[in-house]
Amino acid sequence: MKQEDKIKMVKKLKDYPSIPSTPPPSDKKDKQIKNLEDELEHERKYLYTLCIENKELEEILTNFDKEINQIKNSFPQNVGKFITLLKSTPGKRIF
Repeated sequence: MKQEDKIKMVKKLKDYPSIPSTPPPSDKKDKQIKNLEDELEHERKYLYTLCIENKELEEILTNFDKEINQIKNSFPQNVGKFITLLKSTPGKRIF
């Protein structure tokens, strides 16, 4: 490249307006959209984790209810006797 061509290029560059320090509005919008998408993805993962934990908790509680019902159904007389014994001995510890 000749020296004259270089000088012409520098003059052309000087004629262009300076680059703004803030991005153009479209870039700002794109950045806001990207931030919102990232935030939504984070919330989606959080809700998915809660659903998994909730299902595990629901399963534990269901199993617990089944066990309690099984105990109640298999020992109705013993449970009744135990409750009667508890009521008949106020203030005393049976355990």
